[in-house]
Amino acid sequence: MSFVVENTGFRAGDEVPQLYVRDVLARLVLPVQELKGFTRITLTPRERKKVVFALPVDMLGFATSLSSRVVEPGEFELMLGRSSEDIVFRTKITVSGTPRELTQRWRMTTEVRVTTG
Repeated sequence: MSFVVENTGFRAGDEVPQLYVRDVLARLVLPVQELKGFTRITLTPRERKKVVFALPVDMLGFATSLSSRVVEPGEFELMLGRSSEDIVFRTKITVSGTPRELTQRWRMTTEVRVTTG
């Protein structure tokens, strides 16, 4: 997910864009939304920066036991916000295929890139 953040004010400031995910129809009861990535950026007056969250599919999985995680096909809602209560953008994605059990080497880090916008 990529987006541009702009400081429209006359003073420098910080913003903390946050990426949340919701599994629309999981076979287990899961949290309404889970924080999957965030970054802090400082913007001078009128400055723009492009932020890219690269979310691995493994992070859409959930624990089925103490030692097992699975990624299931289905619909997921991605939400971008300033906080969990201040969501400013939503979109849905679909994961296809068959359920996949993750090995112990699952990718559980969202890569974040910030460039001049």
